Amino acid sequence: MDKGWRWLTQISPQGHHEYNPRVELSGCRKPSTVRHLLSLIGKENPDILFLSETKLSGASMASINLQLGFPNIFSVSSCNKAGGLALLWKDNIDLNIFYSCKHIINARINTGPGNKSWVVSFFYGSPYAPLKKASWNNIQNTRRTGGDPWLIIGDLNIIFDQNEKQGGELFELQQSEFAADFIQQEGLIDLGYSGNSFTWTNGREGRANVKQRLDRGLANTDWFILFPEFKLFHLPRIESDHSPIMLHLNPNTNKAPKPFRFQAMWINHESYLPLINQAWVNSESRNKIFEVKDKLHNTKTVLKEWNKNVFGDVRKNIADTTKAIDNIQVKSPNAQNGREESFLKERLDNLLKHEEMFWKQKSRDKWIPAGTGDFNTKFFHATTICRRKRNRIDWLKHEGRWLSHRRDISRCLVNHFSSLMADDIPDQTINYDKSGVLFSKHLPYKFKKIIRNILKIKGIGIKDSMGGLDIRDFSTANEACSGKLAWRLLSNPHELWGQVLKNKYFPHSKGSQLPFLKKGSSWLWKSCHASISSIMNNAVWDIGDGSNINIWTEPWVPKDGGVVHIFGPRPRMAPESVSELFLPNTKSWNIHLLETLFPAFIVQYIMNVYVKDDATNASLF
Repeated sequence: MDKGWRWLTQISPQGHHEYNPRVELSGCRKPSTVRHLLSLIGKENPDILFLSETKLSGASMASINLQLGFPNIFSVSSCNKAGGLALLWKDNIDLNIFYSCKHIINARINTGPGNKSWVVSFFYGSPYAPLKKASWNNIQNTRRTGGDPWLIIGDLNIIFDQNEKQGGELFELQQSEFAADFIQQEGLIDLGYSGNSFTWTNGREGRANVKQRLDRGLANTDWFILFPEFKLFHLPRIESDHSPIMLHLNPNTNKAPKPFRFQAMWINHESYLPLINQAWVNSESRNKIFEVKDKLHNTKTVLKEWNKNVFGDVRKNIADTTKAIDNIQVKSPNAQNGREESFLKERLDNLLKHEEMFWKQKSRDKWIPAGTGDFNTKFFHATTICRRKRNRIDWLKHEGRWLSHRRDISRCLVNHFSSLMADDIPDQTINYDKSGVLFSKHLPYKFKKIIRNILKIKGIGIKDSMGGLDIRDFSTANEACSGKLAWRLLSNPHELWGQVLKNKYFPHSKGSQLPFLKKGSSWLWKSCHASISSIMNNAVWDIGDGSNINIWTEPWVPKDGGVVHIFGPRPRMAPESVSELFLPNTKSWNIHLLETLFPAFIVQYIMNVYVKDDATNASLF
């Protein structure tokens, strides 16, 4: 790797105090590297600093630390001026190192929220392809986390898809398959990032330039739950080919007031329905037009008060009930204590169901039904955190300036969309005074209806010579487009997009024998499904050699202006495919078999079906 420092990670354990876990250096002897590192430390004030590929011995790294000013240091000496790791931290961090080698420093930190300990693996993956897998196996064999929250952070020296690389040779999956298997096996989740998409560059110009995202953080769901508000940033590259990485564990996120959300768990409370009925009935409105709006507003207000004073905080209630059970179990056993313990256990079970419904609703995962006994609250909690990270805007660039405060971001977005939706340009706005029709209150209803029908929306599609506006009917156009797509799917089922739809929606049936439309299907498939049903009512198979056409379910017998649908009782041991209706080794109809299976009028239609001697594949027409 190039000279200079690699990356920085910043962690904040409690409140708004910020604490920094790592910076990676490459060639720490260089004065400009040390100067820039000192500047970065002065700006970010890290509590933990990790340096990789220092190319220094332990004694030399200790000498560098005299300038950095950290009271605690642990280093792994370089080998022949290659590699080298160093971990530096302040006295306010309770950190214990339990394993180290040339690629990893594993540490347990006891400075988490509520003094909960967690494990962090500071990782420098081997840059050499033959040694990459061994370094990943090493981290798997030495982590010793048990069920603890676990964070892996560092220069992983690996990418997982083509989107993480720009320039150079195309990404090959086998290069990171072993790492992807490890991540899936351990249940790790990528921390994501804010800033530049790539953390490393080879520094070359033009087409020879290559950029990759080699540096990242990975964590299990327990760590996500412990630090739900973390932020990871890619900082600019200055003295290195790598970007510094800064991780804030509990930054000041400028939280906005939480909007009101209906909670499904409320329904199970015995006082919920009477409360709703009373709130709805007792709502008063001075204007009938806004009656429903006022009733909803009043019901929301009542629900908020009821949730605060009656329903309560589910997690607090769970903790209080668990503590009460513990207190009962300490007492001498008797009938009264037994009844009270049973009551508390039943209450705790209901509270746990409420908690499951709460996190399931917030995670928006619909494929695990609530109340089935799978109280996987940890999964729902982690899913909710990941969704919040995806939906939140932490940084916004406006006119060359980065905005990070929520108030500034909100103001910028409001101003931007206000200018887009501005109504101060007369030519671009609708004049409602000129667009409406005003009827006299004395005009009979039947005349109002006649006038409305004259101006109805369908009239605008009529040709202007006939009194319309000659505007294209987009509904009909959409039906035509979806019909063309459906025809392509039926006539060319081997196209890539058709294979995707088939494997997802009807893997075990043909395009002409569609299953029922499933809830949640894509817009494309819904359109094709409707059009295929319409097509198959009028389409007929050109049977080819007949081997792929089912006698009893496919439309294969044409008649003037339509299709003969074969139905009725099927004889036992009846043939299935059309090819079985031919005489052996020919493409001539077996008349005796046809007369045995079908009525005379259907036999006549079948005899009129033209069979090509050289045809093999069936096709629709």
